[in-house]
Amino acid sequence: MPVIARVIETLTEANAARDAVLRCGVPPDCVTLWSQADEAGGVRGNFLTGDCETGRSEPDEYDRRFKDFDTGARFTLSVTASDEQMPSVEAALAASTRDGR
Repeated sequence: MPVIARVIETLTEANAARDAVLRCGVPPDCVTLWSQADEAGGVRGNFLTGDCETGRSEPDEYDRRFKDFDTGARFTLSVTASDEQMPSVEAALAASTRDGR
């Protein structure tokens, strides 16, 4: 069976793409999503920055500064599907990602 893979920038988009592929009828064990995060450096928005409960900040400052968590990673979605399913899988991936790639 053919395999299609996409590199996706955000976890939200990666999950949306995975859900779209599953709605095409591809079995869950034929869909793989993994992160290419590099653990060598600090992750933006991690617990090492901004978690201090003391200080002179506004009560909503933490939410304002860290509500949009960014892992700084890319995600790879791999799909194994039949020849018949591939056109609908490709269309679902194109519709679920920002740039259609």
